[in-house]
Amino acid sequence: MRPTPACLEEAAKIAVGTAKNFTEEHPGELDIIKWVLFDNNTYQVYKSELECQNSSKLG
Repeated sequence: MRPTPACLEEAAKIAVGTAKNFTEEHPGELDIIKWVLFDNNTYQVYKSELECQNSSKLG
């Protein structure tokens, strides 16, 4: 069963936000974060969310 697009987007927002917050609160503790994503659609949603959160940081 595939998650609905809204659920997948919400999951990506939470996961990316949590990772971003952790790295900001604990600088230097992680060298890399690896996501295990099981299909291209999920990858694209996470990639889009990461780009969105990174651009909001800059602007």
